[in-house]
Amino acid sequence: MSKQDVIVRNLTALTHSRTFETSVKGWKVKNIISLPKREMQACELCGTRFREGARIQHAKTAATVLVGGTCLETILRSQFPPKFEVSEYRERTFAVLRKAYGNLIDPGNWTRWLVEHAPKRLAQPVAELISFGTVLSDKELKALIRFHDSKRLFRRTALLPGAQALAKVLGRQIPPFITLDQARKIETAFASKPARVQVPVVARDYAMRVLQPAVSSDPELRRLYGSLTPLEQRALNGLAALDERAALDGTPLCSAEVAALWPAPRDGPMFVWNPKIGLGFVGLDDHLGNDKAYVWLWRSARYQKCVYSMQYWLGIVGCSEIGVQTIEEDAFGRAERIRAD
Repeated sequence: MSKQDVIVRNLTALTHSRTFETSVKGWKVKNIISLPKREMQACELCGTRFREGARIQHAKTAATVLVGGTCLETILRSQFPPKFEVSEYRERTFAVLRKAYGNLIDPGNWTRWLVEHAPKRLAQPVAELISFGTVLSDKELKALIRFHDSKRLFRRTALLPGAQALAKVLGRQIPPFITLDQARKIETAFASKPARVQVPVVARDYAMRVLQPAVSSDPELRRLYGSLTPLEQRALNGLAALDERAALDGTPLCSAEVAALWPAPRDGPMFVWNPKIGLGFVGLDDHLGNDKAYVWLWRSARYQKCVYSMQYWLGIVGCSEIGVQTIEEDAFGRAERIRAD
């Protein structure tokens, strides 16, 4: 007897059905089975061993079996509408997850966490994720996202890099491990504070946590940074934060109106920036004459192969208070950004 014959015989017997098409209907996932690498479970319909599967129960006969692999996929697939395109819905699911979490959580990692932690009430959509990489409906996907975001714990610094600064502004402690929902509530509370409260605290935190360690790692950058006035150091700090954001989002550092507030670059070693290209550094030996130079870009920490005309770049030395304030408010006045649903 072939494996297919065995499956058909077992399913029809368990459901008291006459046909295979009828026997695959009416099953519900009761709980997920996820075994360690060295452990395997035999499918009770076909005998094939699996690590990830489910315990399913028939609504009419109350028969319960452990299934995995092709058997689980076949039974789950029978519940999808006839024209349900799995590959299309899988792409839609991944698009929703990428929008919700960005680079914070990989869809595969998200699914793995749900397999290991989701309660029985979510066993059905989790089984669909295991088998097809998608779920039957948007309602199921939203339920999984809500559970994940309310229960999964992350280090606070992974969600809120400036957690200490946020805690200082809000006047309360932030636990070492928090959920995404908690992080969003903290972000919302911080966003309600006026910019005059937000900006200085977050700017100082970014300078100590990101800018100063980066500058200190290179003697030439350290010397140049030390020669800047306090206002110019604030400018560099804000531009570095905007450059980091722009590298992730693919957006300009600022608008043309804001860039118009800034001075042209000068001679010698200097920090320079271009709204579309980013923050950079020009060393003493990088000047080539005729207002051209090589530029070391902050975001990539390397020199670009092309030669730049300095007339298209802006400087930091001689910047104005209003220019710096505008940059700082954009860089630090929106708190830490947590992806929303």
